Amino acid sequence: MFRRRPIRPGRRPGDRAKVLLNQAHRLYDEGQYQRAAKLFEELAQGALRRQLPRAPFLFLQAGKAYIYAGNDKYGVVLIKAGLKDLAMHKRWLVLTRVGNQVTAELKDRGLTEASDSIRQWLDEKLAGLKTELPVEGKVVERPILPTKCPSCGGSIDPQMVEWLDGVTVECLYCGSAVRAES
Repeated sequence: MFRRRPIRPGRRPGDRAKVLLNQAHRLYDEGQYQRAAKLFEELAQGALRRQLPRAPFLFLQAGKAYIYAGNDKYGVVLIKAGLKDLAMHKRWLVLTRVGNQVTAELKDRGLTEASDSIRQWLDEKLAGLKTELPVEGKVVERPILPTKCPSCGGSIDPQMVEWLDGVTVECLYCGSAVRAES
């Protein structure tokens, strides 16, 4: 008799979630931030309920979309929710990297109030951990990655993703393996 494999916490999104994720990324890229924000938030809440490791990144994306749509306060709340989830799971390097990226991106867009609020939270959270943070190794020259995940359409930033090997990274949003362009 055929037995189903157990569901693992790091599994990829189901068909409905994948469609919503593709749609959310497309709307975000088209500048329809309000609609994208709602989809990212729905996906983030679902991922959080299922305790999936992608939840923080979906919260961050939802927060950025809300901020770009003009709802700064709620956007900052969602960004902090994503960062808090990373902190709760003691993913300090990722928290530092992602936090710096988000604050820089917001500051570049002239959203200094939102950026400063997030920066203040990060500084408070990481203040006692500076000596405990693992040191990143030497910067290794990496191959060129596609700018978008072929599976979900999410942005691929070589500084933010987890490298599985010398030419493959894991998408922050859907968990798909993305190979470098040859």
